[in-house]
Amino acid sequence: MSQILYIVRATCRDAAQRETYRAWLVPHHTDGMLRYGATSVRVTLFDLAEDGAAALEAHYTYPSREAFETYVREHAPAMRGDSAKHFPPDCGIIFERRLGELCLEG
Repeated sequence: MSQILYIVRATCRDAAQRETYRAWLVPHHTDGMLRYGATSVRVTLFDLAEDGAAALEAHYTYPSREAFETYVREHAPAMRGDSAKHFPPDCGIIFERRLGELCLEG
């Protein structure tokens, strides 16, 4: 059974908006993800882009695809709704989600 890595990338207009988002994300959102099945969380702040955009990624590890699917089915709608309440679609943050299986962790 493979572990699942769920990555959410948030690209913000600038460093100030990224800091506002990060302050909400950690611990408010990340604690919820851990309550709802993630076994680990890692948040990375990336260097600013040439245009001033500021990105961060949250990496959530799930013990199995089944555990991730349980999160998606039972908890993701409320978690995403809470996120949208704080950071609505017109706030300027672009969210990208990726999912994959971990094949090596060291």
